[in-house]
Amino acid sequence: VSDFAAESGELLGGLGGGLADLTGRIGGLGTGLAGIAGGLGLVTGGVVAFVMASNDAVRELNQLSKQSGLSVTELQQLQTTFQGLGFEMDKFVDINQDVKDKLGDTFSNGGALGDDLKSVGVDISKMSTYLNQADGGIKAVAEAFYQMKNAGKSSAEITFLLESMGSDASRLTSTMEQFSSATDFMNSIYATHVQLTDENARKYAEFDKKVSDLSNTFTYWKANAL
Repeated sequence: VSDFAAESGELLGGLGGGLADLTGRIGGLGTGLAGIAGGLGLVTGGVVAFVMASNDAVRELNQLSKQSGLSVTELQQLQTTFQGLGFEMDKFVDINQDVKDKLGDTFSNGGALGDDLKSVGVDISKMSTYLNQADGGIKAVAEAFYQMKNAGKSSAEITFLLESMGSDASRLTSTMEQFSSATDFMNSIYATHVQLTDENARKYAEFDKKVSDLSNTFTYWKANAL
């Protein structure tokens, strides 16, 4: 375990050296403490199991970040901001990308969304700036929502337009209703505390690669030993 910890990067930090030292001390006290050593093994196994379980979860988050262009921080902020909607994190990615795709089609080919936006009086001129922003889809939904709200549009009109922009985008309105403008809403998202920083997510990615490399090495070793 200590070798594994030492090879597995910064996430386990000084765990390898600490375990080696502790197990060495216990081993030097004689067989009478075999039970204690066994207990330490259980604790060690529990720590490693915890780290590996966390790694699996962060791996999925890192993969979602790569696929979407949204940072690990942004993904967590969106999930926290819209907690209570029953959405998984990948749902925000889908909404964000769906809106960006439709806006891109509108500006490039005059897609149907442009007609829908104009039909309810939404000024789409500034939305072109969102196309190259990772969270541009969410920003566009917020921009459309607050323009319509300030113009006194009905909830039915708002729902129609937001659903035209992205599937299930209208379900974000219950949260957006709590803010007075798109700027206030987005600032609230950016101010949301996250549990996992982008830097630690990067360290997990490095750790995951080392674990994968070790696993492959062991697999090839077993194959050669046959």
